[in-house]
Amino acid sequence: MGRVIRAQRKSGGIFKSHTTHRKGAAKLRSLDYAERNGYVRGIVKEIIHDPGRGAPLAKVVFRDQYKYRLRTQIFIATEGMYTGQFIYCGKKAYLSVGNVLPVGSMPEGTIICNVEERDGDRGALARTSGNYATVIGHGDDGKTRIKLPSGSKKVVSSGARAAIGIVAGGGRIDKPLLKAGRAFHKYKAKRNSWPKTRGVAMNPVDHPHGGGNHQHIGKASTIPRDASAGQKVGLIAARRLVSYPRLPITLLNELTLSKSRSLVSSKPITNPPFRMPKGQKRKPTATPSPRKKPASTPQKSATPQKGLEFFFESQRKKQHKLEQEAFGDPQLARPSSPLGNRGNAADEEALWELPPMEEEPLFLTNNSSTIEPTSSPTKEQEPSGDSQKTTPPEDTAALVKVEESLHTDISNEVKTTASVNSFLLQTKVEVKEDNEACAKQPLTTDPLEFDAHAYPVSSWMTPDGPVAPYSFITEAFCIIADTSARIMITNVLCNMLRVLMVHTPTDLLPAVWLCSNAIAPPYMGVELGIGPLILSKAINSVAGTSGKALKSLYEKYGDWGDVAYAAKVSVRTLIQPKPLTVRNVFSTLNSIAGLKGQGTVDAKAALVKKLVLASRGEEVRYLVRTFVSHLRIGAVRTTVLTALAKACVLDHSPFCTLEEDDPIVMQFHRQAGDDKAVLTEKMKRAERLVRECYAQHPNLDNIVPALLQGISQFKDHCPLAVGVPLRPMLGKITRDLSEVFVKLEGRSFACEYKYDGQRAQIHLGEQGQIKIFSRHLEDMTDKYPDVAALLAKMCKENTTSFIIDAEIVAIDDKGVIQPFSILSNRARKNVTIENITISVIGLTEIMSSDLMLLNNEPTLQQSLRQRRQLLRDHFHLIEHKFALVEAIDASGSQECQDEVSDFFKRSIKDGCEGIMVKVLDHPGMEHNGKAPMDDKANTDKVETRATKTSQLLSTYEPDKRMESWLKVKKDYVEGISDSLDLVPIGAWWGNGRKVGWYSPILLACYNPESETFESVCKCISGFSDKFYKEMLEVYSVENGRVLNGPRHDYVTDHRPDVWFQACEVWEIKGADITVSPIHKGAIGRIDEARGLSLRFPRFVRKRDDKDVEDATSSEMLAEMYEKQTNLHGSSTMENGTAENEEEEGWIADD
Repeated sequence: MGRVIRAQRKSGGIFKSHTTHRKGAAKLRSLDYAERNGYVRGIVKEIIHDPGRGAPLAKVVFRDQYKYRLRTQIFIATEGMYTGQFIYCGKKAYLSVGNVLPVGSMPEGTIICNVEERDGDRGALARTSGNYATVIGHGDDGKTRIKLPSGSKKVVSSGARAAIGIVAGGGRIDKPLLKAGRAFHKYKAKRNSWPKTRGVAMNPVDHPHGGGNHQHIGKASTIPRDASAGQKVGLIAARRLVSYPRLPITLLNELTLSKSRSLVSSKPITNPPFRMPKGQKRKPTATPSPRKKPASTPQKSATPQKGLEFFFESQRKKQHKLEQEAFGDPQLARPSSPLGNRGNAADEEALWELPPMEEEPLFLTNNSSTIEPTSSPTKEQEPSGDSQKTTPPEDTAALVKVEESLHTDISNEVKTTASVNSFLLQTKVEVKEDNEACAKQPLTTDPLEFDAHAYPVSSWMTPDGPVAPYSFITEAFCIIADTSARIMITNVLCNMLRVLMVHTPTDLLPAVWLCSNAIAPPYMGVELGIGPLILSKAINSVAGTSGKALKSLYEKYGDWGDVAYAAKVSVRTLIQPKPLTVRNVFSTLNSIAGLKGQGTVDAKAALVKKLVLASRGEEVRYLVRTFVSHLRIGAVRTTVLTALAKACVLDHSPFCTLEEDDPIVMQFHRQAGDDKAVLTEKMKRAERLVRECYAQHPNLDNIVPALLQGISQFKDHCPLAVGVPLRPMLGKITRDLSEVFVKLEGRSFACEYKYDGQRAQIHLGEQGQIKIFSRHLEDMTDKYPDVAALLAKMCKENTTSFIIDAEIVAIDDKGVIQPFSILSNRARKNVTIENITISVIGLTEIMSSDLMLLNNEPTLQQSLRQRRQLLRDHFHLIEHKFALVEAIDASGSQECQDEVSDFFKRSIKDGCEGIMVKVLDHPGMEHNGKAPMDDKANTDKVETRATKTSQLLSTYEPDKRMESWLKVKKDYVEGISDSLDLVPIGAWWGNGRKVGWYSPILLACYNPESETFESVCKCISGFSDKFYKEMLEVYSVENGRVLNGPRHDYVTDHRPDVWFQACEVWEIKGADITVSPIHKGAIGRIDEARGLSLRFPRFVRKRDDKDVEDATSSEMLAEMYEKQTNLHGSSTMENGTAENEEEEGWIADD
């Protein structure tokens, strides 16, 4: 193969094909009325080889629909085609290898060949051996997109016909025929590798056309290998090995074919379709060949001859005997072919009699479903006329017998669909019964009236027992998404979980995780890591859409789930994969999350594609939303916990004296006299227990199995423990100090600095294990190695284990608190003590300021005063390393009010955000400092403390925002002294509810010196829906206020989706002004490399009285920042309190 192929004297450089022995053009039937409206049937008479063609051909005999004659058509053979096979051509033909249908009648994913480029051209695409095309999608405009063998996409008419299957003859090892002159024209155009000589410009031996002692001939002299012996002089063309793409055999009919018939193999077949047995001769044809004489009638032999019938009957008996031995039961052996036993047909009428379409073998899907034909043709669709009743010619009688015998033999060897069809029929009946039962008892039924034991699950059955399909929880998601009623949402979730708890307890835990927008607790750091790149890859691959179309869909819907549903809704697969199950989806999600290292993106995309491809209907919408951890059904984790608690009471009652594994729980309630009121009270108590336990032990992997063992001992299985973070307690917001004194009138309270740092929950176990968690329960141990090293030094001898709530702040060498941004610049992993350039101090009793566990004993029920004393008794205070929060104790007297006011001002001057005000003691229990331990009594007090100040407890309540903790921040008290007038210069398209609107808006100040607009903030607050709609009219392409790109005078690092013309001025309020590495406002005035930004911007109004040049200037912005710094004594950086400003204890799910 390394030699250069050169032309020789007698053979031209361009190959000229020999057509002497060609068998004829390989085309589809001429398109007629029968194919357009019904179908016609033919039979494969012979598989032949065509010289010069890699693919074998099939002679298919059709009966003329209007004349008494047979018509032979040469088709390109497909893999799996055999002699005696019926070929159906037409709009209503079924999907099977070799049949010819319009591409518009084929589902997406169908493998086709010999495709018409235009209607009626009889085949022009995907015709060479081993090649195939794929149907990608159908359009509403009567067009169909197909993927050609080259990989390119092409749009053809939906009426264009194609044969189903792969062109046979792939995998040949001999030299194929290449396109004539391809090498010549390619090299001539690209590299000019075939130059013409100019006298003696090149030595003859060096020129590709010359050399040796002969005269130059001006062309290549290499001759083809199949040239005659007299032409083979000089260089002969080399052999070539060509590989062709092959598809898995699972995409074709699995046909077990007999050795006695002619098959389409990997090599072209030249054998005749069959050979007559000894002693039998074919009858002469009506017009015999002039070279052959008519055969005479054979002489009768004394010994009876064994003909084809004896041979095939023997084969059938052997096959039947083998199947009986394999199955062990004669009843399980394969029955005869669904095409029927027509081996005794004596005339052509029997051969061409049209069998019912539903009896033909169809593609079987993995879940034993079939693709039904569009309609079942009947005999009335056959052309009528007397010609159909005419006796066939004598020359077809023997052919009919042989072909029908072959067909009967094939049917005995093809895998039968009879048992599968019976199973399908039984399954369809069960599904129909399930649907009827579900309609009588929908998931929206009141849980007190819903009977989970009677819910139909017969369609869930597998050999290993019932398995919950993913479509079951998808059905619940669809119901929940259509309502905003919280009670209805809880009821649907409760009934869904009850069904799983009763019928498939194994699927309960995966289902709960799938409902909660997560697959693992947050402190474990398990993340799917599925971004837009992976999603777009998977959706494009499954739906066959382009990147541009996918972007258009996202701009329209703004939700990846809706985008995937819109892209896949019209996609139909030829072979349906198995239905998704709850445990399979959950297992695959964990596999995706566990992928690390090189090639992760492709591996994740493959798994995502697998799930999306197997999803059906609404499943794809919620599956993709699960990938991005945003279900958008309005059911947060608290709702899921409530539904889970109710389900355990109703179908696994731990409050009953009856054994917990009794399956007739509802009947027991009726016998015990438990009415709805009693059950409702039990569900409320169970809900409180589950939510309290989850707040202290937020791990569903432990909670769900514990619930299945009963709620009575539930808390013992999920205790407060080192290594499992509890959800922090939160404080309520107050607008000023006077509100604090009103709410805490007559109570003793503590005022503490609210530091501008990172809230941390620090765990130390008895074995020395150390964990540091954020307020969102993320593991930060690797981020703070210096804090971890400090824990052993700060513990006294009487301290073995603890959980404390602390604030980590940055300080300088003198102990002055630094902005939070210094800490935020730390890496999340691989931080070592040697490369830390700042001192880090862990301050307890800041914000939450509590000790939650000491020496494996919870301290949550003790008062704040006692918990502070425990901190002093069990920990060493280390200067600039570990200290208690700066605090004062006060009451509601006038003197204390002045003291609290001075303390608040001092905290602002020291660089804090404000103060936290906390109740010190329980009401009436100051003597021991402990609150009541009974859950119900304690909860009742907590529920009434909002209206009665005297009932406020000083316990630590995880995951609750209590009025016993009040938050007073400088942002709430004053904010910045003046508003800013800023100019909108760009915007991003909104997501979720704000799809199709501008949100957020990029705002800028004006620099009159450089005449530029410098970005200051992105505003998303203060706008109404009406304002958003007006924005689309104010800033549009039509009025010229939407630009193709940023103006030359816009100074920003942001790249919004839409750029605006600077034409309006908006009044904006905010909390304070910070130094920002992102925004460019007043850059160079305060810091050479960073600008100024406005924290928590809020839209106030439009300033129609101002022009854009009258907006807040850069100089004015810098002056406001300096004034603020002089007032408060310190400044904060961009996002300096982003973590602490998260007001919700739960991360927003929906």
